[in-house]
Amino acid sequence: MLYDDLRAKLLTSDRRLARLLGAVPRVSTRTPADVLAVLEDAVNAARDDRAACPQAKARTLATLSAAILKAIELTEMEGRLTEIEARLNRGGTR
Repeated sequence: MLYDDLRAKLLTSDRRLARLLGAVPRVSTRTPADVLAVLEDAVNAARDDRAACPQAKARTLATLSAAILKAIELTEMEGRLTEIEARLNRGGTR
């Protein structure tokens, strides 16, 4: 039991190690920042895949890059919206 707990903690703290060991830790994708973290792992996995065809790797990276740009945009928008809501709750505009 202790071994399983330690292994689970190690794998969730180091996603790259988990991927190398063939374990896929559970991740949350509830926010754009969560999605961005998952996409970052996917990009790293695609780039590290030495067996992949270069054209397939390029297509995968292009698709992931488009999703990353969208997640970044949404993360920034979420931050701005939170700031606007906080200002409105304080009753000010600046």
